Amino acid sequence: MGKRSPILGYNHNVRYRGLVFHVQTEDSGVQSPHLFTHLFHHGVIVSTRKLEYDAGSAEESIRSLMQAQHKAVLKDLKRGSFDDKIDSYLGGTPGLLPRGSTRRPNARVRRSFRRRWGGWPRSPSGRRRSRRCR
Repeated sequence: MGKRSPILGYNHNVRYRGLVFHVQTEDSGVQSPHLFTHLFHHGVIVSTRKLEYDAGSAEESIRSLMQAQHKAVLKDLKRGSFDDKIDSYLGGTPGLLPRGSTRRPNARVRRSFRRRWGGWPRSPSGRRRSRRCR
């Protein structure tokens, strides 16, 4: 089996408890067969998950492991699994909402956006996308 480059990872920004968190999953490559998923807030690593895999594994199976680990961290964040760490590391951060808070944007702002822009923008494939992507 020839050498392979590390597989490109996954990156997502997620709003939780009023703050934006960044979830990043990366492969270390065949020389160091590990997958890392980091949960960040403004450059501070709140949590890390590491998974070791067999260096001889097929690229597709490694990609599946990466995706599963990335999704698991996203779901755990939404479930509140990291709340103790978030409170410990980011307790005094302005904008941090209390546990269990599900505050959404003001309904008046949402209506105004819909009236002005005609709903959320869509890509040519019909999928929703943010205004920044236009």
